[in-house]
Amino acid sequence: MAKDSDAPAGTGAQVPDDIHSPLGDDLPVAPVRLLHRDGDSWIHLLHEPLAGGSSIEVGKTVPRDTRYGFVRPPDERWIPELAAQLDWEGFMSINAFARPARAQEWNLSRLNAAHVDCDGDLEFSEAARALLDLERRGILPEISILIQTGNRGAWALWLLEDEGSLPPNARQGNRNLLRRVNAALIARVQETAPMLLPDAKAQDLVRHARVPGTRHRLTGERARYCHPHGNLEKPIVYQIDELGRRIGVMRPPQVRTLGGKKPKRKNGHVTRHSRYLDEFEAVLEHRGGFVREGCRHDAAYVLAYSLAIRGASLSETCKELEHFGQMRCRPKLPQHDCRSTAQCVHRYVTSGGRVQNRTLAKQLGVTREEADQCGLRSIRPDYESRVPKGRRRRMTRRREIVTKLWEEIGPNGREIHRRLGRIGEQCSPQTVYNDLSALGLRRPPELPLLEAGSLESLVHKKSMGAPREPTSPYR
Repeated sequence: MAKDSDAPAGTGAQVPDDIHSPLGDDLPVAPVRLLHRDGDSWIHLLHEPLAGGSSIEVGKTVPRDTRYGFVRPPDERWIPELAAQLDWEGFMSINAFARPARAQEWNLSRLNAAHVDCDGDLEFSEAARALLDLERRGILPEISILIQTGNRGAWALWLLEDEGSLPPNARQGNRNLLRRVNAALIARVQETAPMLLPDAKAQDLVRHARVPGTRHRLTGERARYCHPHGNLEKPIVYQIDELGRRIGVMRPPQVRTLGGKKPKRKNGHVTRHSRYLDEFEAVLEHRGGFVREGCRHDAAYVLAYSLAIRGASLSETCKELEHFGQMRCRPKLPQHDCRSTAQCVHRYVTSGGRVQNRTLAKQLGVTREEADQCGLRSIRPDYESRVPKGRRRRMTRRREIVTKLWEEIGPNGREIHRRLGRIGEQCSPQTVYNDLSALGLRRPPELPLLEAGSLESLVHKKSMGAPREPTSPYR
């Protein structure tokens, strides 16, 4: 349930002129502690050189309280070594990490806030008034924190809280829901206030915002964190499911796992299929978060297949596709097209049909370079099933033996299988058949000539209805 300060809900139109005066510090830590409320988590810090170039991690040379750009939430003030690096162009992660390893999504521990990054050519006061107007019209939920970056534009944050006082855990279900919430908030701002120019790619959960008090290299002004509803120490916070319901976003369906003894390792298949939806979201985020006209139906088919193969019901798939068509497609995909796609895919999946990973990549138009940039493992145009190293070595050795036996005795699969068993190569007759097919050795090296009259006698037997000799796949 959303919590707010003692100020009445209607008093939110004024944005404080200066929030740093009560804090008395050029780099205040109160907004940092407000965002990162779990003292056991790690904040990732970045610094952009004033001369330009790529960002570098802060604190690599600082021996105390930091590791590889990660730092614990500060108690009272930044340590002097960090403050010197963060004074100009300092950035910190919005969400918290579990360990000082890598600033990647798998390492997240706490989801602190949903966010929208507005890059429009507006002064901060104008951008803040536009965002608050959307809030009063009911398009956006009440904003927890507004960030002035020191230049034009603004950030809007919606703080998240679990049932306790800490932010929600970054498990897979919460991560998927927060990505969808960020996308829905961006879509609402884009549709109703396009002059704010929300960054469509700023949906990922490892996004960085400016450190409170850091200077912008173009203007020299410091970044400010302000609460549009009065009290920065008691901002409005939301539970992640409640924030999603307010903007019409529901939690994605959970993967249905098969308990017990894992018959035929089906749990492993469910885990592999659950990767499709994550990679689909990764492709959309890399392309800007929206599907343009010309490939909407193909993207809807891939999404429906990703949901159906995970075990989602037909009604769940229809709801997800309708939400996708309304919020993630430009122009919007009609609802009847979403329902027909969901029904078609569910009939195909429930009948045992499967789609190859290369086909999914072709439908989405994924190239090898894009797959590498997004970190895709399944939806790739060059996907090849992985064979364990030991199994591959055994297969290579067995096929070398099969090739030598074929040159010796010809395409007699039964005899090849029998001789493999004599030398200790245990395999089934079907495996030998597959090896012969893969090696292209199903035909004999030299076809013997038919004897005179043999063809006429064979035709006579077939015409008289004589019983046919049993056939073998090795012939």
